[in-house]
Amino acid sequence: MIFFTGMRIAYIKKRIVKIHLLYFSEIIKAVNEERRFYL
Repeated sequence: MIFFTGMRIAYIKKRIVKIHLLYFSEIIKAVNEERRFYL
């Protein structure tokens, strides 16, 4: 049971990291587009 909850926590952490990376890349894209717009 402890092993199972540990795996669930690891899975949730992986999903959070994936979401953060997607969010971060979207921000970078938006910043690059704004920079291009101003230049």
